Amino acid sequence: MLSVFVRCRQQKDVALVSLSNILHQVRYSNEAAIVIHAAIDISRQLNVNYFTLGNIYAVVTHFVREENWLQTIYTEINMSD
Repeated sequence: MLSVFVRCRQQKDVALVSLSNILHQVRYSNEAAIVIHAAIDISRQLNVNYFTLGNIYAVVTHFVREENWLQTIYTEINMSD
């Protein structure tokens, strides 16, 4: 948790993704979604952010949102090729 406060802004998204994964693993998926949204606000270039959010939404049965986030990943990957 300390790394979220100590890291510079460009690296906070990695710490937030890790925190989000931990929250999701211990079944705090709604809180994990909030944290991963903060990571996405910091860096929209990291595809793992969208993948993680898609998985979280799948667990909390937001299947439409999950599909939208996963579509965003595929679109960004195809644009980068």
